[in-house]
Amino acid sequence: NFRIEYSKPVNLVEVDALSRTHEKAKEPTEINKRAMKRYETINKKHLCTVDGKKHWRLDSGIVREVPEKENAEKLVIEAHLKTNHRGLEPICYEPKERYYWLGMKRHITEIIKRCETCQRNNRKYTGRNEMVATTRPIEKVTIDIAKIKGKTVMISVDYFSRRIWVRDVGNRRKETIIEKMNELVEEWGVPEMIITDNVKEFVAIETKNWMTEAQIVHEKTNAELYKSNGRVERVIRTVREGIEKMGVNEMGKAIKEVEDKYNKT
Repeated sequence: NFRIEYSKPVNLVEVDALSRTHEKAKEPTEINKRAMKRYETINKKHLCTVDGKKHWRLDSGIVREVPEKENAEKLVIEAHLKTNHRGLEPICYEPKERYYWLGMKRHITEIIKRCETCQRNNRKYTGRNEMVATTRPIEKVTIDIAKIKGKTVMISVDYFSRRIWVRDVGNRRKETIIEKMNELVEEWGVPEMIITDNVKEFVAIETKNWMTEAQIVHEKTNAELYKSNGRVERVIRTVREGIEKMGVNEMGKAIKEVEDKYNKT
């Protein structure tokens, strides 16, 4: 048997303090000891000092500066903004030209996950990622039309170089689409093959005649198969999110900046 009695909090200070006392730190486990030993060995092998600054010697012999922790985070954030909030590999590219630190990719991934702009705008993508075989630039170019911030935008992707070409076309009339494809050819050259879906602008007799006259093979696919390769869908998503994140009111200027940043990474 027991009896419950109420006691004022002021009388329980000692008991409360004892309940919050932390346990003594445990001795490092054998696994932790081995991990620490390995970490020390790696540092000893790769860390060196050049002009009073820490550097990391890669296995190839190339030496990269090791930035201080706060500077490393600043570098990653700047690269993330410069590449229009893109993912790990594009962000790694620029810092790796000059810097390196242990756990670099993991650190970058953690910073990207904390980006509020990415959390607000990023969309999940679950489509398949089938490869389109190509061996040279403008051998195969895909074209799609998308609605971005109320504007009709044409997006072209070279499957070999992954270079993109983006324009605000204003409307979906076949005459406008042909005019923009002429602009693409003037800038890139004549593709051997253009891949599109079966929307009316691309299957119109005028478009067919333009392709024939330019000696371009026109491969048309159904919408489901067209999206399944993933390349166009990813580019459209990247362009859309890039424009939304930039906050640039002029659509033409926003498109140009997104296109330039994408093609430089």
